Amino acid sequence: MAASKKYTLEEDHDLMDEVSLYNPFKKINSWEGLKKKLDEHPLLGRRSSKSLRDRALLIMDQRRTLVKQQEKASGIEEPERSDFDKAIDEALLIKQEAEEEQASSCSKKRRQDAADIAVLAAAEAGRAPAAPDLDVQPSSSTPDVTSTPTAKYRRTSGELVGVLKTKVEAEKAAREEERQERQRLEEARQEEAARLQRAAEEDRQLRREELNLKKRELDLREAQEKAMAKEKEAMMQLLMQQLSKK
Repeated sequence: MAASKKYTLEEDHDLMDEVSLYNPFKKINSWEGLKKKLDEHPLLGRRSSKSLRDRALLIMDQRRTLVKQQEKASGIEEPERSDFDKAIDEALLIKQEAEEEQASSCSKKRRQDAADIAVLAAAEAGRAPAAPDLDVQPSSSTPDVTSTPTAKYRRTSGELVGVLKTKVEAEKAAREEERQERQRLEEARQEEAARLQRAAEEDRQLRREELNLKKRELDLREAQEKAMAKEKEAMMQLLMQQLSKK
């Protein structure tokens, strides 16, 4: 099958361009979505989403290994990055950002769950007991409930609940501020991605035009060669006829 053939350099270049622009590492996106985006591609459109993912990850792993080797090598100047290298580096960056965001989200959720459990536990421990019988007159033998360890613990629990509520509200405010910042950065990234996508599309269009031009040149050359061959054949036939008459 055609999909089982090895990837060409052009396929690798176009694949990493689309990975860096589409970002299949985000939750809202997927490799299947990238596959649908590439359905119209003359070569990549025949590849499966698994094949595209495996190929992209392999290219990224190879690039990461090469960069590490260059960093370890002393006295060797790092070669200038090609457009292909830049696309791979951009894909590595967005993959790392997606992994860090997912890890941060899980960590924040665990902290929030722990804070909620602490608030509930503190509130449960500080629940007030049943009200005493007001008809009973206090005496020297009746203990002062406001000075007992339970009452003191109840006041301490109430203070803890207040502190935890303040902390939770502060964390919510911080999360909201972080969300707004992420939204701002995402909008900026989307604008840049749109610009890069337009540039990539223009570049691909230029390459298609170059290929079409080369194809037309080859067709024209082939037509000229056929015409010359026919003309040569006609001349040979005419010469043979003249020789046969003599």
